[in-house]
Amino acid sequence: MHKIKHEEVHKSMHKTVSDRLRQTKRRFELQLAVGMLTVACGIAGHIVCVRATGSDYYGQLDSFTGERIVGDDGNLGMQTASNSIWLSDTMYYDLEKRMFAYPAGTSTIYASVADGMIVRDRVTISQPDGLPVSVYLNGEEIEYGGGELSERGSYAVQAMDGEQMKQLFTFTIVGARTGQILNYSMPEGFRITAATRNGDTINWSRKFVDMSQEGDYRVDYECPLTQISYSLNVTIDTTPPALVMVGVDEEGKARGPVTITGKEEYDTISITKDGEPFKLIMSHTLTQSGRYVVTAVDEAGNISTYPFTIMIYLDRNGWIFLLLFIAVIFGIIAYIHYHRTHLKIR
Repeated sequence: MHKIKHEEVHKSMHKTVSDRLRQTKRRFELQLAVGMLTVACGIAGHIVCVRATGSDYYGQLDSFTGERIVGDDGNLGMQTASNSIWLSDTMYYDLEKRMFAYPAGTSTIYASVADGMIVRDRVTISQPDGLPVSVYLNGEEIEYGGGELSERGSYAVQAMDGEQMKQLFTFTIVGARTGQILNYSMPEGFRITAATRNGDTINWSRKFVDMSQEGDYRVDYECPLTQISYSLNVTIDTTPPALVMVGVDEEGKARGPVTITGKEEYDTISITKDGEPFKLIMSHTLTQSGRYVVTAVDEAGNISTYPFTIMIYLDRNGWIFLLLFIAVIFGIIAYIHYHRTHLKIR
């Protein structure tokens, strides 16, 4: 009897310990679930705070707290003055001047374009007196004394910031047709709102649109902080011009005149002969012997080159000269022969 009671007590104690362990485990799991829910709510709250309006937030976040930076005037988006809206660490929009501003040391350069923009219009740059500014077009420095820029190509603008030359911004000027661009990546603080090719909607994200296929493109985009909208309308043409060099064989040699055909209305042609510039006047036929390179550039900026050599040959004038020369030689021989046979001895 005593043994049976002892076993019952032992079983009761074992059950009590097991129940306590299960209760502790459930309590731990409940606390863990509550903790995870709290963290999730915190993250969601932070996201809601940053995207309270349901759209992307443009401006600076505090690197420690993650909160949006509030300017001196109480506005969000690093708006440090009533007429200045910062779009990045290096660029802000001046509401009064209606231009983008790029601080350089103690000075500021203003431009009609944001850093990274693609435009078809002239670009205006305003620089303070005494601040050295360098402008590069397609990687080559150009002379710039201020004012507007209109030549097509990729630009980079640099200025002295303290004792170092600093690149402030870049932009690209294109024509109605271009082969220069294959996509459009939005400048900082901008987002795409619509994109079409040949009138049909194409895939795009808020920051990027692919334009590698030929066609007529329209890209609509905006700057949410300034509430200004922009559009880029351009035809992408990546097909180079196709000229025909009539008279040139497969080896790039010609044994007579070479006629250039296939030039389109807006194509421009330049020619070098033996490495020197050569101009055709009122003709598209090359007649002089030498090493030529014909370069064609179409309206979109696509380039084709055609090197060839015109060998030494006799043209019509050459044959006339040769025949005249032979006639003169025969005339001289006949004259000498006549005088020899008709010479009288006295």
